[in-house]
Amino acid sequence: MSKAVDELLNVAAATLRDDAEAGAALCVMVDGREIAAGSWGLADARQGTPYTDDSLQITMSMSKGITGTLLAMMLDRGL
Repeated sequence: MSKAVDELLNVAAATLRDDAEAGAALCVMVDGREIAAGSWGLADARQGTPYTDDSLQITMSMSKGITGTLLAMMLDRGL
């Protein structure tokens, strides 16, 4: 793993250090190849279930930017 990928994963993990009930996963793809992936924290804090690559992920907040970009592209193309 490259130093940049290590640093990215460390920064992602650090965002959860102060929240004992949080969990998250990250996957970065470049040209169809996975270059970084990790999961941290808990999926269910009450049961102590760890967050894994298979945990259900809420994506509503992150999808706003993608949806806005796609809408702007569609409007630009007259669709």
